[in-house]
Amino acid sequence: DKFTTPPALPCTPSTKETTALSSFSGRHLKFTKESKALQSESLLVFERLRNELLNLRNKNLKTRSENKKLKQNNQRLTEANATAGKTFSKFVEHTKQVNKANAELVSENQALRKKQQDLTKSMKLQKAAYMDEVQTRVDCQNLLAEIVDIIQEHVRDPCLVDEVLAKTEKLID
Repeated sequence: DKFTTPPALPCTPSTKETTALSSFSGRHLKFTKESKALQSESLLVFERLRNELLNLRNKNLKTRSENKKLKQNNQRLTEANATAGKTFSKFVEHTKQVNKANAELVSENQALRKKQQDLTKSMKLQKAAYMDEVQTRVDCQNLLAEIVDIIQEHVRDPCLVDEVLAKTEKLID
């Protein structure tokens, strides 16, 4: 809105007015002086009020301009807030999905660790049984070697010694 300023009133009387004033008689002279003083004071008040009105109109224009800017900024912030709200909602939903997937992975990890412990325990038991079996076999082979040595020392029949050696080799393989 554009405001128009009223035309300025003349502060000094025109030549015509001065001539008219000088033609009054003495009794009107006092009235004229009071009128001039009153007119002068009125003009001063009018000018002050006019200046105040202009200042207020300028302040009003500035205020309206600031208000318009604030409304635009508020609209922008409202839209940004709505967008941020949607984004935040998506992040919350994504976080829920990630947490659910993480919980499933943690559960699966615990199950696999238990299975690994069970398999490790089973492997140790099987290894111990195998080692016992190997030890038993080694012990048997050592005992058989001692028997063969004794047979070779004490038996005089070479056919019997060869037959015992052949059967011992079959047992070892």
